[in-house]
Order: sequence, then structure tokens, then C-alpha cells
Amino acid sequence: MINSLFVFDSSHACYDPRFIGGDGIVFYFHGRSNEHFNLISESNIQINACFIGLRPEGRTRDYTWIQALGLKFGNHNFTIEATKTQKWEDSVDHLKLSYDGTDLHIPEGHTSEWNSTKGDVQAERTSTTNSLTVTIPDIAEISINMFSVSEENSKIHIIIFRKMTALHI
Repeated sequence: MINSLFVFDSSHACYDPRFIGGDGIVFYFHGRSNEHFNLISESNIQINACFIGLRPEGRTRDYTWIQALGLKFGNHNFTIEATKTQKWEDSVDHLKLSYDGTDLHIPEGHTSEWNSTKGDVQAERTSTTNSLTVTIPDIAEISINMFSVSEENSKIHIIIFRKMTALHI
């Protein structure tokens, strides 16, 4: 049974994440740079995010982006991070993944994948580098694309969640 469905809409490539509920209502999540936030908390899944960002001169709040995402489900943890780099190159993979505290490596290449031994989570690349879909069967499917925010702040790299589909809560 689906109690609610969330979709991350990244039509804006910067500023705070925007969520669209299954009912079509839009709400914004205003974070603070270098802080961790709980985005979703339900009985079968908890989704947390680490925000990075900057405060433009004359502004009273940070512009923030999601740098890392942590998923807690059952007795398991799955994390997705964008690694920091001095210069962004699309051909270089910036994904850092872990499952229950153990670093994971998914070979570069479209449709390369990793599956947990119990089959409770799958990560599949959707391009050669920097994009993947994470599936927790019957709970969530999350599509992730990472890219540099802009030339001016190319030291800050983000995870933009293009879509979060079929989040069954």
C-alpha cells in the first residue's frame, strides 16, 4: 500500500531541494551548509541528507545542495556521496557508496550494478559515471545524477536527485 509518493524535482540546478508530494503539492526544504537533515522518516525507511552550500553576499541564508544521502531501512544503511574534487570532469566518477559501513565499488560503465547478498538493495549505473539508480524493493527507487553546480563554485559538488519514484511508505 502506498501512503505517499515523493518526487525530487531538480528542475532548478541549485538552491534548496524541492519536493513534490504524490498529491502534487510542492514544498521546499531550506537547509544549512555543512549540516545533516532528516528528509523522510517512516516506519520502514529513513532518508537523511548532508547539505553543502554557500551564502551569497548580502543574503541571510545559505544556498544549499545535497552532497550525500543516507538511507536506513531494516537493520541496514546505504550511503551515496559526491566526492570532493578541485576540478569537475564528467568523465571522472565522483560516486562514493557504502552498505552497512563497507565501501562499495561498482565498475564504471552503463548498467554495471551491485546487489546486496540478501537482495534488499541494488545500485545500477545509468551512465558510465556519476549516475545511478538505487532500488530497495517494495520501498524506494531513487535516480541520482551528480554534476558541478557552476564554474564559480566548482569545488562544491552535488548529488541532484532527478526523481525519487515509487517510494512506498
